[in-house]
Amino acid sequence: MRFGCCVNMVAGKDGIGLERIASAAAAGFDYFELPLAAMSVLSEREFGSLAKQVGESSIPCECCNSFFPSTVHIAGPEYDAAKARDYIKLVLSRASRLGAVMAGVGSGLSRSIPDGYDRKKGYDELVSSFRMIGDIAGEYGMMIAIEPLRSAETNMITKYAEAAELSDDVGLDNVKALVDFYHMAAEGDDPESISKYSACLIHAHFAYPALGTEEERTFPKSMDEWDYAPFFRALSEAGYDDRMSIEAYCHGDFHKVASKSVSFLHSAWELMKS
Repeated sequence: MRFGCCVNMVAGKDGIGLERIASAAAAGFDYFELPLAAMSVLSEREFGSLAKQVGESSIPCECCNSFFPSTVHIAGPEYDAAKARDYIKLVLSRASRLGAVMAGVGSGLSRSIPDGYDRKKGYDELVSSFRMIGDIAGEYGMMIAIEPLRSAETNMITKYAEAAELSDDVGLDNVKALVDFYHMAAEGDDPESISKYSACLIHAHFAYPALGTEEERTFPKSMDEWDYAPFFRALSEAGYDDRMSIEAYCHGDFHKVASKSVSFLHSAWELMKS
């Protein structure tokens, strides 16, 4: 397993996190993820400078997250296919320029539908939207990962099985699913679904689910803090051994906290595989 860091979660005011890349590399991460929504508002000159910094970093930007801003909808009454298409073309072209080979699509507000809206219509709009995303991503040789989110963030696709089934309905080889332990824990989602839909799994996010606290989700430290075993075991039984990114907030010294988390993840994963 290769471990990465969603640096936007530990970013400064710009919400991107370039200033954390060197520390992430020193902590032992293999790659990092950057947020598409935050990068979409940069001018071409600003993005060019960002791309140069990414290209000079010691670890690569292999994935992107935070796909849509709340102003771009892919389902519901505010869904505008033309607007969405223009946005998707912009951010995926930029992701490709960074060297990313995958983009995760969470973006809870963008895919939520209002109370009273026909759920089948909303779901069909998601199918159409992800086909559009997948088609454009295919032009850059990129994969798209549908991310299930906790119900506090969206009312569409909150379980891993739902993301996998949506992937099947989209019907594109480059549109699969992502499993996020934090959201899975928040929803009480059964890790057994990972094995059932193992063919759809192409990416994983991980964090200690500090549910009901202001911290929300933090860097994991040990097997003692939560029962992580069923999740790791399900990944192993599913034959998944690719990428896992920590998507969490950091309280305290980032390098120290991140280094401990990377060490923990390596040892936990090896233990589960043995």
